[in-house]
Amino acid sequence: GNSSNNFYEEMRVVANELDKNKLVLKQDVATRWNSTNDMLERLVDCEEVVKKVLDEKGWAEIIAKKSNTDKKKIHEKDWKIMKNVTKTLSPFKSATEQLSSNAACISECIPVVSMLQKTLESCGDSDQGVKDLKKRLGSNLQRRTDYMEDTEIYTIATLLDNRYKNCYFQDPAKRMKAEDRLKELLEHEILLLPVKEDTVVVASSSGENNNNTN
Repeated sequence: GNSSNNFYEEMRVVANELDKNKLVLKQDVATRWNSTNDMLERLVDCEEVVKKVLDEKGWAEIIAKKSNTDKKKIHEKDWKIMKNVTKTLSPFKSATEQLSSNAACISECIPVVSMLQKTLESCGDSDQGVKDLKKRLGSNLQRRTDYMEDTEIYTIATLLDNRYKNCYFQDPAKRMKAEDRLKELLEHEILLLPVKEDTVVVASSSGENNNNTN
């Protein structure tokens, strides 16, 4: 309604004053991939503008009155958590874009999943407020992708991709199994190759070379 329009107009005015006029807030859309990350990233980018609009321009009180709630304040701790959430979600956005590309290869799946799991490892201060998020993301990611290292089409493609080879498998036993299977396939292909006999020069009794060759 008018309140929303007035709030965004105030945002535009303040953003222009702070030379951040190209930034506008984004909304989370349940049906759009990565929209939560995009929303939080933009909010963090607009931190200075949002703080000024809410506090100096009095919009924190206006919003509280409109929603019939107590005045809300975004504390420094909240901003820190938002930044850590975007750091956690950002690699998932990059992975989604990479694997959704028309140029994506099936050989990229295992390496991308492995690198995502690596980003979810504990990182000290940057884990503030996101430890449980990381834990749940890691658990869900493993549950949804664990089959890849057991599926030949993924494992063989990854081994044959010169960018990745055998470097990104999370389970050493599954990596060794995939390597053994690749050797089996290679040996089978070698057996199917036509046998080429070497050219043989037969010497005649007169000492001259015979032009007949095998």
